[in-house]
Amino acid sequence: MSQTTERPLINVESHEPGSAKGIYHLVIHLSQSRGIAVGRLGWHFFPRGYYVYTGSALSGLGARLNRHLREDKRDRWHIDYLLRAGRLTEIWYHVTGRRLECTANQAIANMPGAREVVCGFGSSDCRCRTHLWHFRVRPRLDRSRFRPAARAARVESVDRS
Repeated sequence: MSQTTERPLINVESHEPGSAKGIYHLVIHLSQSRGIAVGRLGWHFFPRGYYVYTGSALSGLGARLNRHLREDKRDRWHIDYLLRAGRLTEIWYHVTGRRLECTANQAIANMPGAREVVCGFGSSDCRCRTHLWHFRVRPRLDRSRFRPAARAARVESVDRS
């Protein structure tokens, strides 16, 4: 297992402060199907494949993305449980002060091959059915609206085995 360091692994671009507001997508690969206990949501079956999770950080986007990369954290959000089981392969973000998380999530839901796996995942504070979508093959995100996080190659090297 690789060890993460205390230095930031994701830098929200230098002209944007670490306290920037924004929304993001995490792309997680699960190499084998498995059951995962997801906090209060309980035990759920997750088929192998790719998952896209949509989240927001209304303050501290850089800190939030860095937290998702850390292995030494307490499970706080639904996504923390999936991150322990899978491999984070991509992070995409959009700096904005507007509350666009649900709109961005709906765009992922409308992509070909998107499938709901766990109702209520990441959506306890909104009316969306879920903020996690499963894809059998790696999805292609809209590069016109989101940009890959700096040092994305570093993200791909995170080993959670």
